[in-house]
Amino acid sequence: MEYDEAHKSHALLLSFVPFIEAAKINTEMIILVDRSGSMGGEPILQARKTLTAMLAAMPQDVYFNIVGFGSNFEMLFPTSVVRSNDNMETALRSIETLEANLGGSLMQKSRKATKGKTSGVFHYPCSFFERS
Repeated sequence: MEYDEAHKSHALLLSFVPFIEAAKINTEMIILVDRSGSMGGEPILQARKTLTAMLAAMPQDVYFNIVGFGSNFEMLFPTSVVRSNDNMETALRSIETLEANLGGSLMQKSRKATKGKTSGVFHYPCSFFERS
């Protein structure tokens, strides 16, 4: 409260902010990484940097997995895992040694391989977005 001597008046400002609990959004991220031979050199180094930045920006309680693909595929975890300190350490160690060593570029194989390999915690359809 404030008093203005010149006008012999009081002023008061009240601000009410309601507490609104936001709904929790369940998220699962399966990150596909091209590890075909054409990604050798600078491209795989850029992929490592991008993956590291993505993981650092990932919110808590997100389920995730990293799938490398070429003519073969490799999944970091057998199924998606929750973002915990241990899982983040495992992922970051794996990213440091990521190589372009999975043969030719066949994304379709990795898409089929990840089907049914999600965490199973969430029950909603999975969508793949790719640039052609």
